[in-house]
Amino acid sequence: LLFITFLLASSSTYGGNDLVYTMICPANLLECADDRQIRISTWVLFTIFMILNLAPDLLNGLRLMYISGHKSSIQCFIIGSVLIFVTLLAGVTSFFYNRAIAESDTQVYANAVILLFINDIDELMFGLLDNISPAWTSRINAEVLDSAKGRSTGLDANEVHEEEPTVQSLL
Repeated sequence: LLFITFLLASSSTYGGNDLVYTMICPANLLECADDRQIRISTWVLFTIFMILNLAPDLLNGLRLMYISGHKSSIQCFIIGSVLIFVTLLAGVTSFFYNRAIAESDTQVYANAVILLFINDIDELMFGLLDNISPAWTSRINAEVLDSAKGRSTGLDANEVHEEEPTVQSLL
């Protein structure tokens, strides 16, 4: 939902867009000049930065879809498809939003970091849950892994196993 907000903000057809007009057209000249100060090297670094950050999620989505074919798991297929979609949406949104509003190299990097942070919110939420209840998240992880391997953990859904506290849980 947040990516859609940024994608709409980069669209010239959306009334509440964030577009920045960077063309300067002096009255005494027939040609206009673009005042945008973004170098090609910035777009290259932006692309590398996005690939490095989004590739793990994209590969995990592809891996889940691969598993779904071998295990005949519709759940893995749906989760893999959603992960791929959200990952590609993050990349496309970051590119179009930067093309629409960034006027400098630093704005390209700052916007990319903001949008990648939004992409990582799910992992931050999981980290918070893991700090609050490491035993519960360990059990859920084990159930997911066992389900992907095609076997059951044998754990009761209401059963809680206490584990030794981790360094993360003590912080």
